[in-house]
Amino acid sequence: MALITASQVINNLPIHQGLDEAFVTPIIEAVQLQQLSPVMSSGYYDDVVASGWMNDGTINISGYNATTSGVLNTLLASGVKPFLYWSIGVSALEEIAYQVGNAGIVNFNPQQGQSEDKAIQRRIMQWQGYKNTYENWIKQYIIDRADQSGFEGYANGGVSISGGNSSFNLLGMV
Repeated sequence: MALITASQVINNLPIHQGLDEAFVTPIIEAVQLQQLSPVMSSGYYDDVVASGWMNDGTINISGYNATTSGVLNTLLASGVKPFLYWSIGVSALEEIAYQVGNAGIVNFNPQQGQSEDKAIQRRIMQWQGYKNTYENWIKQYIIDRADQSGFEGYANGGVSISGGNSSFNLLGMV
């Protein structure tokens, strides 16, 4: 199940010329499973998907009090959505660079390439920085709320949030 739609990704990236839904759609699921799931912890990610809290970009949290619903809504709207936009954008740019390079349209060698090559590489690095910012925000947001309703299942010794070069255990961190 897609947490966001291809059109939302395209509309929320600063450069979206040449991106179409057919190109972006397969990237969404791969990014959700390979990048977002480890950031949130696979158990919490699975619960978000199974609960239907966010489906095709629409957030619908029910069954919790207003405070918990607000916390979960903030996590999804302010963390997960932007993380997915930037992560999918990076993956799309990398795929475009790969396809263009293999087709011989542009000699994509970032060290010795033309200005177009370097511009693509700079854009990838910039978007990767945005993605990393949201990744760290999500991890810290979950860790800071490990004792709140809606997050309590992730405050045990067996659940960890990983990614990058570190692993965060939700019990006793920070």
